[in-house]
Amino acid sequence: MFDVLISSQPPVISAQEKVKLLLTPVNQETSDIPIALEEVHTKDIHLIIVSEDLSFFAHVHPEKKGKEYTVNFSFPFGGKFLLYCDIKPLNGSPVVIRKTVDVAGDSRDVQRYQQDVLSKTVDNVSVQLDVQDLNAIRVTMKQGRLPYRPLHWVIFWVLRPMW
Repeated sequence: MFDVLISSQPPVISAQEKVKLLLTPVNQETSDIPIALEEVHTKDIHLIIVSEDLSFFAHVHPEKKGKEYTVNFSFPFGGKFLLYCDIKPLNGSPVVIRKTVDVAGDSRDVQRYQQDVLSKTVDNVSVQLDVQDLNAIRVTMKQGRLPYRPLHWVIFWVLRPMW
């Protein structure tokens, strides 16, 4: 079974302050020894950061530094955030590992969607959420004009009961 160990510098994550997230992919069956990853879509790790109310998300790519991966990030507000680590162990199958972090600082009220279609494009990859209600969200993902890989990690990881 695979896991991603996550720590931060500083150890307490505060809203609107830069934090270095450190991620170490490990094999729990071999005493948490760091594992090698295969590159998928030009990166070893795709880290999706989502606020508890789903009003904020970011897609970042930690860079390898020795046996761990690091990324600098600033959480926009306090509260609970979900981190989805999308990895592919060397010669293994893709896996998404969900982690939770608590961010100190002012939280905000749950945000209600103001529109039925939410979209964002980063590095020529676009994601569109068509929201009928929170139980029926259609996700479309494209790279340029072409469909992107199957969304095995987005819809059922984000929308399954989390807390």
